Amino acid sequence: TPFELDLDGLSAPTAADDDRGAGGDGGGGATADPTAAPTAAPTVGDTVDSPRPTARPTTPAPRPTTAPAPDATSTPRPRPRPTSTPAPAPTATPQPTQPPAPAAEVRTYSLVGGTTAISFSASGVQVLWATPAPGFTVRIQPGGSVRVEFRSDDHDSRIDAWWDGGPVADIREDD
Repeated sequence: TPFELDLDGLSAPTAADDDRGAGGDGGGGATADPTAAPTAAPTVGDTVDSPRPTARPTTPAPRPTTAPAPDATSTPRPRPRPTSTPAPAPTATPQPTQPPAPAAEVRTYSLVGGTTAISFSASGVQVLWATPAPGFTVRIQPGGSVRVEFRSDDHDSRIDAWWDGGPVADIREDD
C-alpha cells in the first residue's frame, strides 16, 4: 500500500543543531539562532536528520469507539434504578393430598386391680403404661387388640382394647 510522508513542520538542520550534536546544550530542546540565515524547508528526497518523518497509510484506520475517560475530579454518579416492579414468581399449584390420619387418642382407665393408659389410632393400639393396685399383679398381652389383666387372690380386672373406626374398650371385673 502507498504511504505519504508527513513533512509539515520539519526544518533543515542548522549550525545550532550541529553544535548540539557536538556537545552543545544537550538539553534536547532546539533553540533558534537569531543571527542564522533562514533556510528553505526540505523537499521530498532531501535527507533530514531530526525529527524523523512518520509514515501514515493513505486510508485512515478505523478509530475505536470507547467512552471518554471519566474526569479524575468528578464524582461518580449512581446508576439509575429500574422503576418497574418485577413480576412475582409463579407459585406451584398444590397437589391434592390424603387427609392426615387422625392423631392418636390416649385414654386412661382405672379398674379395681389398677390403672392403665392406652393409645388408640388407625395404625394400632398400644399400652403406654399399667400400674397395679396394692396386692395385684399386671399382665399385658399385645397384638392387633391389647389386653391388660390385673390379678389378685380374690379379684381379676381386665380390659380389652382395639380400634374399630375409633377407640373401643371392653372392661370386665370378676370376683
